[in-house]
Amino acid sequence: MYSKLLPLVMFIILGSFCSPTVFAAQKIKIVKILDTNLFLLQDGRKISLANLQMPSKADSNQARQAIAQKILAYEHQHLLKYDLIMEPSPAADSTMQIIPVHLFQKLPLSKVNFNKELLELGYAFYVPVDSLYREEYEWAVRKAKKLKRPLWAPERYLQRQKVAVFFGTSGVIGQFNSLEFPQKNDFRLWGIDVMIGNPYSGSFSGELKLGKIRIREKGFAACEAGPAAHYAVDALYDFIILNSQLNFTYFGFGVGFFYLAQTKRGFCDEVLGANAVPNLNVRLGFMEKFFISAELNNSIPELWQVGITYRFAAPFSSIWIGYLGINDFENFKESFNQNHYIGIKGQYLFWNRLLMHVSGQIRPNSSDKFWGAGLSFKIYSN
Repeated sequence: MYSKLLPLVMFIILGSFCSPTVFAAQKIKIVKILDTNLFLLQDGRKISLANLQMPSKADSNQARQAIAQKILAYEHQHLLKYDLIMEPSPAADSTMQIIPVHLFQKLPLSKVNFNKELLELGYAFYVPVDSLYREEYEWAVRKAKKLKRPLWAPERYLQRQKVAVFFGTSGVIGQFNSLEFPQKNDFRLWGIDVMIGNPYSGSFSGELKLGKIRIREKGFAACEAGPAAHYAVDALYDFIILNSQLNFTYFGFGVGFFYLAQTKRGFCDEVLGANAVPNLNVRLGFMEKFFISAELNNSIPELWQVGITYRFAAPFSSIWIGYLGINDFENFKESFNQNHYIGIKGQYLFWNRLLMHVSGQIRPNSSDKFWGAGLSFKIYSN
């Protein structure tokens, strides 16, 4: 019996001395990234990440090629010239020119599995040639699918890289009672808008608004000790508003500035002067579809606004409904406390070039109201 087993034993012993240690975990260093899933080691060997299928940097599809560039950027940041550990796949053998491996980095309190990380980021498909770490990899794939990360929504990912620039004009008309004096005011606004941003995800945007406001004050009142009389006086203002917006998946924020300068005095020669303040906005929700927002000094005639936004599938198209305070221009404190309106705003992109936006605000139990409309043309898109 022993004589029959002797050849097998000798074969195993000789194999352990003569064959390279393909299956043992080894410390390595990647010195060159040849493609998204092809790496050159310090000792001249080449490896690929086992069970992963990734787009090549030379992919003919524009979306996959864009994703490949993101993968390469990630790999240069996390893999190149670091001390790593590779665990060759059981499917590997000593004759392979490119060894499929599971790649790790040992940290003080944990160990990172880069095969899993790339699957979870949506940078790779899971195509198993072995069963190692199957549960971890399948969990990572489910998460990437759920969040529609790059390879699970390639066209959507490509859309996120787009930038468009719009130039247009807008106007607002309104009528409101002043909080400072017992008078009726007619409001007129004309402005120009320049907007740059991502038309699909709203991941980032910037907007510059500038223009003029005319408020015609009409009423019956007296200035100081003078006699009461009927009057109709125009107050004129110039404004500049710069907005910014940075959105993540479930949170967004922005900062900018709001500048308002009075160029013609109104009733009783009251003087507002120039007023420059920061503007702020915060958003919570799913930024690509539905979210709640709060804004301060982001537009005119609104001083503040809180509402909900629903984004349509069409780029740059959305509807907003909310509660807001109209800027009284003379009494900011009372604008916060009393000057409250219900508002609706919407915008829609027609023929992939013409952006139309409309708005309306009404004050409950009063005749105060504002209506606005604007038209912008897309002058650039990548």
